[in-house]
Amino acid sequence: MNATVTPAERAARTGRVRRAATRAAARYASIGHLIFAAAFWVVFGLVAVVVPLLFDRAGEQMDGGVLYATGYSARWVAFSLAIGTTYNLAAVHLAAGGTRRSLFRGVVVGSGVAGVAYGLLYGVALLGERALFTGLGWSWEAPVGYATGSTGVLGTAVLGALGEGIAVAGYALTGAAVAASFLGVRVLRTVVAAVFVGLLTLATVETVTRTGTGGHSLGVWVVEHWLPDGAAGVVVGVLAGLAVLTLATGWLWLRLRHLQLRPPT
Repeated sequence: MNATVTPAERAARTGRVRRAATRAAARYASIGHLIFAAAFWVVFGLVAVVVPLLFDRAGEQMDGGVLYATGYSARWVAFSLAIGTTYNLAAVHLAAGGTRRSLFRGVVVGSGVAGVAYGLLYGVALLGERALFTGLGWSWEAPVGYATGSTGVLGTAVLGALGEGIAVAGYALTGAAVAASFLGVRVLRTVVAAVFVGLLTLATVETVTRTGTGGHSLGVWVVEHWLPDGAAGVVVGVLAGLAVLTLATGWLWLRLRHLQLRPPT
C-alpha cells in the first residue's frame, strides 16, 4: 500500500526539521556564552570586591570602582566566543542538513542570550559595588552609560545593564559576521574589509551605548553636543543602540548567505 504525502504534510515536516535545526544551533551558541559569562563574572566579581578591600586595609580610598573596566574586557570575550562558535558550528550544521537561515537564527539567538546574560550580571555587579562602597564609607560614581544623575540607584543598575547588554550583543553579532566572512570567501582582502566593517560597527555600538572606549570618548561628546538632556536622551540612545543591532544582524545574514562548506577552487 503506497502512502501519499500531501504538500501540507511535506511542508509541516520541513517546518519541524528547520525548527529543530534552529534550536540546535541556538543551543550550541547560547550555552557557550552562558558558561563564559558566568566564568568571567566570577573572576571579575572577586576582583571588584578584593581591590577595594585592599585599598581600605591600606588606609586609602578609591575615587571610582573597577567595573568601568568591564567595558574593555567582557564584550571581547563574547566577540571571541562568537567567532569560535560560528566557525565551528557552520560546517557541521550545513553538512547535517541545516540551512543557512536556521544557522543565522541560531547565531542571532545566541548573541541575544549573550547580551542578556552579560547585561544582567553587570547590573547586579553595579548594585554590589555600590553597596560595598557605601559599607566602606566611600562615595560611589557609576561608570559612564545611559544613567543620569536623576535615575537613582536601581535606575542606574537597570540602564547600565541595558547599555552593556546591547553592546555585548553587538559585539557577538559582529564576531559571528567576521567568522562568516572568512568562511564565505576566504580571500584576504575580503576578510580585511570585513574586519574594517566590524571595527566600525563595534565603535558605533560603543558610542551609542556610552560604554567602552568609544563611549568614554566619542560617546561623551555625542551626549554633550547632539542628544537632548534627561530621559529623552536616554530613549534616543537606546533606540540608536537597537538600530545598530539591527544593522549588525542584517550584515550577519548577508555574510551567512555566501557561506561555503569548502574553499573556492
